[in-house]
Amino acid sequence: MSTRSAHGEFDGDAGGHEEGLGSGFSEEEEYEKIMAYPEDLDYYSLLALPRDPPPTEAQIRSAYRTLTLSLHPDKQPPHLREIATKHFDRIRQAHDTLIDPQKRVVYDMVGEEGVKHEWGVGGMLGRGGEAERKQIGIKTMDVEQFRRWFLRSMKLRELKYVDQLVQSKGTVSIKVNAHGLAMRMVDPSIAPDAPLARMSSMALGFNFKTPFAPMQWLRQLSSRGDDDQAEEENEDVPLPNEHDAELEIHVGVGGKLAPVKHFITLMDPETQEKETKEVTIPHVLMGEKISLGATLRQQIHIPVQKSPALSALMFPLLGDSVVEIGTSLFPSPAFQTSLTRRIQPIKGTRPLDFTVQGLFSDMSMKSAPTINTTISRGLGARGLTYCNLSTGKLSWPSFIQGIFSSLPSGDNEQPFAPGNASKFEIGYVALPVKRVQDKFGGADDDDEGAGGDLGENGADRSSHEPLETWGFQLHSSPFSMQLSMNYARSFFGGKLEEPHRSEWNYEGYHPRKRTTTSRAVRLEVTTTVDVDLSFGWMVSGSRQVSNFTRMGLGVGVQGGKGLVCSLTWYRLGQSIKIPIALCPLEHLDGDVSVLAVMIPWIAYSIVEFGFLRPRQRRRQKLALARERKRLKALVSKRKAESIQAINLMREQVQRRQAREADRNGLVILEAQYGYVSAHSGRRRNSSADDFYKLIDVTIPVAALVDQGQLAIPSQVIKSKILGFYDPAPLLPKVLKIRYLFAGEEHAVEVNDTESVPLSLL
Repeated sequence: MSTRSAHGEFDGDAGGHEEGLGSGFSEEEEYEKIMAYPEDLDYYSLLALPRDPPPTEAQIRSAYRTLTLSLHPDKQPPHLREIATKHFDRIRQAHDTLIDPQKRVVYDMVGEEGVKHEWGVGGMLGRGGEAERKQIGIKTMDVEQFRRWFLRSMKLRELKYVDQLVQSKGTVSIKVNAHGLAMRMVDPSIAPDAPLARMSSMALGFNFKTPFAPMQWLRQLSSRGDDDQAEEENEDVPLPNEHDAELEIHVGVGGKLAPVKHFITLMDPETQEKETKEVTIPHVLMGEKISLGATLRQQIHIPVQKSPALSALMFPLLGDSVVEIGTSLFPSPAFQTSLTRRIQPIKGTRPLDFTVQGLFSDMSMKSAPTINTTISRGLGARGLTYCNLSTGKLSWPSFIQGIFSSLPSGDNEQPFAPGNASKFEIGYVALPVKRVQDKFGGADDDDEGAGGDLGENGADRSSHEPLETWGFQLHSSPFSMQLSMNYARSFFGGKLEEPHRSEWNYEGYHPRKRTTTSRAVRLEVTTTVDVDLSFGWMVSGSRQVSNFTRMGLGVGVQGGKGLVCSLTWYRLGQSIKIPIALCPLEHLDGDVSVLAVMIPWIAYSIVEFGFLRPRQRRRQKLALARERKRLKALVSKRKAESIQAINLMREQVQRRQAREADRNGLVILEAQYGYVSAHSGRRRNSSADDFYKLIDVTIPVAALVDQGQLAIPSQVIKSKILGFYDPAPLLPKVLKIRYLFAGEEHAVEVNDTESVPLSLL
């Protein structure tokens, strides 16, 4: 802000930005800013009222009265009444919305269009909406009650939509054996009758989650009355949150795909001779792995007790814990339970995430339950170290075996297998900064760890730092010892996309920002080294192809399977995996491995940079040109409306200013609003002069003078004030005012985000 005395000149710094629409921005940034440019009216700015603190009813009526004195259609000549009616209706609509506490709550969240939609036909508060089905009307609610009800209703609406998308998850895995193709390429004489490729096995999995509240279900079943009454009784039931119990049911089947041969006997009707033929039924699933089970998950939150003794007893053990109880029926009955707890051994240090799990899979009681323990802790800015310990399947001590020896063994005893052996794992993972913060801070983790991090200067460092992860793990068991290392990084991407999160919460509405940046390719390299120095590796890449869909391709050597190619498809928890065995291990060499990796990568690079990126740039340039044209047309429209409003207000405002001059009060001599460049003296062309210049807003500013005072809060969008318009979108603007007060001339200059100081006026 800057001021000057009488007969002085403005001495404030007006900018220092280069001229031009979107100057100083890249095309992507300019497109995002244009798309985010508000087109709707701002009711608060139209009445020159602040949002926070909320204006009182008296302030709203006073602002409404001040503007309607100049714009009432009955006070205009016949040729201006139609235009005056249009502007008057806007002011009245703003007044009616802000004066109604419930409409103001909805407007503050979803804006002008949201109010029209929710109070329209089919809207939540309109005809046929949820408000009509309530036994007790919403008009009896106070502002805070209505706000909670509206947020709850919108959250439930969102949850119903999300539930249809992501609550159930399915997995399909189909393995393809293409050894015949590889062998034919190596030596055509080897197995000439073998098929080039065939499906060897398939696995299907499905699980879904549902809130688990048996007491609430019983209460709903026992409730009486019609649906409206039941809805009213359940009005106070809280929305699902992280503290609610959750039941997950999962089922799966998998096995080899093999042809089944049947022998059938046919009889010749003429000769009455019988003939036996072999009939092959292709691809019958031999169900080797069948699973069916359920898991109950409950988060326990015990607040710190006032009693130190009670707090020391309960909080360290169960405070903020997650308890899971699961059971499985197939392939054999099993029962498991787990407890997850965050423990801080020393106050002021990073906590340890501690998980202990007990798995009881031998119903014959001949073996002890398997105990799995996991401990993890953050290290540094992005590191995470962890340790896993499993006891495996162990026998009971001798004195306990005597207790269970008299029990019938049945057929549930499981044979010992390497998968049931004890193991010890220790590893380290370096995660992106944002993902580490989410991990430690309790926020939801995104699969890609997308997000940003603010540096010291407030800039978003995530757009400059790669989305990179790396780590290693040492595995040891009685049967094997293995060292695995992995590295993953995103390539060819611009700014990171925001993770998909809920837009509604208990604080309000937070819409997701739209991005137009190029989608990155996620490249991951995994290597394993066994104790016998056998080497395995996998190179995989994935790319997001739509808002919720990701596709990937991986090539590598896996154990005794040889060279394997894997195709993956993911969408909202649904996944399809197609592993393809390309070449047996005995025929694999370095050249084949290099070609298997380089050919898909080169092919993708050609498609990405030869077709996808040029097409995206062309579309982006066309979209940017279209949005520039739309924005320029919007500025022209707002300019015409501003001129109309000024013409309507001019006569009435001049009479009011004359009365102010007679009583030696506040008189606005001149007011200008717009963008002032540091190189404003150097003009480029006439079109730039027309588009970027200071506009005269003397009449609109004078119309805001009420009882010899002028106050424009900093929260008011000045370009939305009646009679204003934005002559330079996306650029910083200033408001210059010359005025008379008590017979002396003064001047004030404020930036677009500053208030016009009442103390100086």
